Amino acid sequence: LAALSNVAAGSDGTVAFVADLADSRQGIFRLDPRGDGPEEVVVTGSTLDLRDGPMTVAALFEPAVDGQGAVVTGIFFFEGATAVVRFPRGSAPQVVMQTGDALGSGTFSTLLAAPAVNAPGRIAFSSALDSGETAVATLAPGETPVVLFLLPLALTPQAPFVAYIPPAIGDGGQVAFFFVDRGALKLREVANGFGFNVAVPGTPAPGGGTFTEITDVRPGIDASGRVFFGA
Repeated sequence: LAALSNVAAGSDGTVAFVADLADSRQGIFRLDPRGDGPEEVVVTGSTLDLRDGPMTVAALFEPAVDGQGAVVTGIFFFEGATAVVRFPRGSAPQVVMQTGDALGSGTFSTLLAAPAVNAPGRIAFSSALDSGETAVATLAPGETPVVLFLLPLALTPQAPFVAYIPPAIGDGGQVAFFFVDRGALKLREVANGFGFNVAVPGTPAPGGGTFTEITDVRPGIDASGRVFFGA
């Protein structure tokens, strides 16, 4: 290990982190609650089996950890594909979404940012579709993805699009994410099938005043379902 970054933790006490290696590779490693490890989860230069055969890992997104200690991350492959992959402890990796999979009325093209996962194992991710649309969706391994938010191809600089910032997902299934509208970053939440803007420039701030800017700090959702963010 040469350098460490991007630490994530699961509710069972599992910790995952990104590490640069002395041989110039990069990897994701896991520490279990007993303190064993670090266990190698995935490293650049390794191969994974996708729909069209083995592909070579080119770059890794930051990890997330579910309540069973499984690591979820996004992976770019040298062959041009992108995938969301779940790495359970003690069993084979699960490719839960990959380039060319059906997503809404189109197909998944690439991730816009790292995916998120909650304790029960539901994954939230933001993506670009083959049509140029941008979307936020959720799924659990083996299930059909559910599109929560979809924006058309941005044809002008002022047109809205899903931001290149990881979403957050609460244990109750609430999803918080950013989108850009007329150049301003806005925070939106979808809960129980209903979507609404949590904070945008000009809305009232706690304690008085109004928000002038929503910052690109990754949002989070606490145990009570409340969204936290930077502004």
